[in-house]
Order: sequence, then C-alpha cells, then structure tokens
Amino acid sequence: MSEAAKRLIDAWTLEQAEAARAEGVPEADAVVRAAHAANAGRAEDAAAALHAALRGCQDIRLLFLGFQFFFRGGDLAAAEELCVRRLAIAERGGENEHVARACTNLGLVHLMSGRLDSAQAWCERALGIDERLGNPLGTARDLGNLANVFEARREFEAAERLNLRSLAIAEAIGDRYLAAGKLANLGDIAEATGRRAEARRLWERAASAFDEAGNPELSRVYRDKARDG
Repeated sequence: MSEAAKRLIDAWTLEQAEAARAEGVPEADAVVRAAHAANAGRAEDAAAALHAALRGCQDIRLLFLGFQFFFRGGDLAAAEELCVRRLAIAERGGENEHVARACTNLGLVHLMSGRLDSAQAWCERALGIDERLGNPLGTARDLGNLANVFEARREFEAAERLNLRSLAIAEAIGDRYLAAGKLANLGDIAEATGRRAEARRLWERAASAFDEAGNPELSRVYRDKARDG
C-alpha cells in the first residue's frame, strides 16, 4: 500500500487542527507541524512533538488528532489517555456529540487491547448518545465499531447485522468512505463464514466505493483481495 493509504492523520482531522491554529489555540501550530511530520513518515518526531504539545491541551480537536496518531501507530496507552481527557472535557462542556465520539474511540482502544466487554460497553454508550442526538454519521460509525467487537468474538451473525445497519445509514447520507469500509467488513465476515463468492462480490463493491470516495489505494487493496480470494 502507498504512503497515502498509510497516512496516520486524515485530511478532515488535519483541517480541524488547522482551524484551531487559525483561532489562535496555543498548541495548534506544534500539533499541525507534528501531523505533517507523521504523514511524511517521520513518526518518531511526530510522537515526541505531540506528547509535548498535548500535555496540557484542552482543545478537543487537537486531542482527537493525537488520539488518531497514537491509535494508528499502535500506542494504545497514549491513545486511551487522550480519549479519557477528551471525554472529560466534552462531558464538562455538555458537548454530547464529542462525548459519543470519545466513547466510540475508547471502544476501539479496548477492542484492540482485547478488553471486549468494556469495548462493547463503550460502543453501546456511544450508540445510545448518537441515536438520541439524531446523528446519523455518528450512529453509523458506532454501529460499525460495535460490529467489530462481535466479529472479534466470532459472533458473526450479530456482526453482520450491525454492519448492514451501518451500511444502510452510510449509503443514505452519501458517505462513500464509510460505506466502503462496511462493505469491506461484510466481505471479511462472508469469508470467515465460508461464503467466498459473496466475499469477493462485497470486496469488489468496497473497491468501487473507495474509488468513489477518492481513495484509490484502498480500492486497489480490496480489488486485489477480490481477485485473489
């Protein structure tokens, strides 16, 4: 996969950090520079800069960028600490959409560290909040993350059902990237349950959706899976 496919900081996340810098948030300039270093392959430099810049940071956008970097880089302890801080700040400010995002991110951290019961609890808390808020993007994201917990337990029927719900919402709101990810996950579940032909069809659909979402690198990954599966 190319460096573009491996980038640690998404464009949207970087845009949020740039907005914080434009507003004069003190830590934002260092965080933005660290993000560019991360995406240029200088992960060690980025990690050191983010640890320093985020130590006393109270800006949710910058803390999210740090979470994304450390989570994708495999430093789950640092990712979890930033999630916990984001959650506390969002709860104090009554920012429920950010509360839900922090909860679902904690669910991912706990999933990756093998704490499946707590991962499920965090994802379910996030889902409950986003459903009450009427936030379709958050709801679709939470359903997909919860599906990953059930997939890790090899409870494939529940995982498939949740992914299908997530996919339906993603398609309804026109989020091609999120829809592509759900199609890819459904393909993985089909493969795990012995439905190889269906898996290949789903990966082909995922590849097309990633193309439409502007991510040709991931499109190639799933087109290759469909071909080789």
